[in-house]
Amino acid sequence: MRQGIDQLLVILSLDCFTNLIWDKEDINIVEKIKEIARDEFKKILNGSSNYYMNADFSADRLKKTHDSFYSRLEKFLEKIQKDYIKSIHFRIEDKVFSKINEAVTPILIDLLWLNQEKISQPISNDLLEILYKIENSEINIQEIDIDDEEIEHIWKESNSEWDRFMRQGSMFEDIDDMPCLILSKALRLDSATIFLRKVHAILDHKDFSKLLTFLIKEVNSNTNIYNSENNKFAQTTLESYLN
Repeated sequence: MRQGIDQLLVILSLDCFTNLIWDKEDINIVEKIKEIARDEFKKILNGSSNYYMNADFSADRLKKTHDSFYSRLEKFLEKIQKDYIKSIHFRIEDKVFSKINEAVTPILIDLLWLNQEKISQPISNDLLEILYKIENSEINIQEIDIDDEEIEHIWKESNSEWDRFMRQGSMFEDIDDMPCLILSKALRLDSATIFLRKVHAILDHKDFSKLLTFLIKEVNSNTNIYNSENNKFAQTTLESYLN
């Protein structure tokens, strides 16, 4: 099963993986995303219950599925939320979605530890209040802890109607743990992507914009320290979240 968009639809559609992919703050968007993912995957199956035997793996179909799915997300998701989904998608395909991690993570670590000597800008009282809110929400820089046994257990024990449909022996033929393999790979995201998505969920627009503006300036000031290409990409990405 090599097609990234199809694999993305599989894990986003499942009830059992919801808490592994999303935070509780995402509850208002999760059901809509699952609904769209299921609808798109049903189109691929075309009335069948065997993905390998009945799916059309042509480039045209894959592009059509990709464009349809993301255009539907476009109608209700903010860019940082869409980028989170895209980062999962790219991870599935062994591609690098964002070079933001190398440029932003060291800055975030210094900022969270109030390492003023390593930061070019003064940490204002407003920013300290924002950092306090982040600390109180127990958000920090960390990699997701992937427990493959837990993922498999959750998959096998899920009893929702859709999950039972996807767990049919015919769906992925002899590879009955295919969704688990996809999820284990997909969740190995970079720490900056995870952090910014979580912070976006708990801060209001004004505070999130202040944090982004600080990070943008800091990335720009560190051109001699970090890879310049990564800096440029990170700066552009962060600026896009201000809109």
